[in-house]
Amino acid sequence: TEKCSSRWRLVRQRDGLKAGKDPIPGCVEALPLKGCGRSRASSRRGCDRGREGPRGPAPTNTMSKGAAAGGKAERAYAGIIKLIVPAGKAAPAPPVGPALGQKGLNLMEFCKSFNDKTKVYFDNTPIQVQITAFTDRTFTYKTKNPSVVHMLKTCSGVPKLTALPGKEWVGEISIRAIYEIALVKQEDMPHVPIKGCVSQIMATANNIGLRIVR
Repeated sequence: TEKCSSRWRLVRQRDGLKAGKDPIPGCVEALPLKGCGRSRASSRRGCDRGREGPRGPAPTNTMSKGAAAGGKAERAYAGIIKLIVPAGKAAPAPPVGPALGQKGLNLMEFCKSFNDKTKVYFDNTPIQVQITAFTDRTFTYKTKNPSVVHMLKTCSGVPKLTALPGKEWVGEISIRAIYEIALVKQEDMPHVPIKGCVSQIMATANNIGLRIVR
């Protein structure tokens, strides 16, 4: 199968998507992953079956050591913490420290686990993480791919977004680039068809001032 060029990188360092013969204008190493992978056909099969595809494993729950050893029956739910943390940069400082400290969670265990899990992304890529805390001070967490706005902004290369949605255009993005972003975001929305993902991303692009071109 045709391999992707090292220039067209999507989400993770280890794997990516086939770029085809026509590169995405203005999208050189734009999206937050590094590396290349297998064909798009094998990518889709891995995604559809819920297995590890060429972009690496889909976001999954990760639990603390105490949670893995204690079992669910011994724990009581204490709350959910939602954060946006730079890839590979989790530290006891804000926003991680205060948020986890309120629940008495092990900061260093989370930081080490998160940084190891997100090292496949480019440094400082904003990663959405949801932490489920329990009363015995154990936790589980799951991560999502970078936001659509972040990928659109980075891929198009615009320095800032528009203040007048629908009236002011600050840049352009190709329909091919939108489709590639949709393939990445579909990992977070497995029940949404690819056509629906593309429609949502196109609407977001218009709202932030990006003109869609072919």
